[in-house]
Amino acid sequence: MDVDMGLLLESGHLLGGILLFSGIVMSLWLKIAADKSANTVVMAFSQRQILWVGSGVIFSGVGLLVFTGILRSDDNYLQLPWLVWGIGLFVLSGVIWVLFILPLHLKQYTQIRQVSALTALPKTYKNRDRLWYSLTIFALVLHLLIAYLMIYKPYQLPLL
Repeated sequence: MDVDMGLLLESGHLLGGILLFSGIVMSLWLKIAADKSANTVVMAFSQRQILWVGSGVIFSGVGLLVFTGILRSDDNYLQLPWLVWGIGLFVLSGVIWVLFILPLHLKQYTQIRQVSALTALPKTYKNRDRLWYSLTIFALVLHLLIAYLMIYKPYQLPLL
């Protein structure tokens, strides 16, 4: 049985993108549903699920994208404007996740665990909540733009 390595790598790359995108959407969905309940026990449970399951799916997708992307690339990849932009946006999204979204999430998780079911949420939690939603939606939009670049490969983009 002959295996087409190019097709295998392309399929793995596509799977990585699906995992990454679905992990972001799943995290948003769990957080929206939990916040809508206004039940701090449910919110704490949701925060934990987002932290472990969501991050696991997201990091698996990122790992698969990077691994298959490196294996698929050739020597002239920095001469393709759409690919340079896609890699740049991917790195920007990773920086946003690592430096902002994940630390915000960890602070919220710690904070929600300290709040009893009868206590109102502190203002800092709600401020972090708005920032988390804004950054996560921004990251989601970045990934949609990256997907557009990877699928349609527009050559009119200027190189950086």
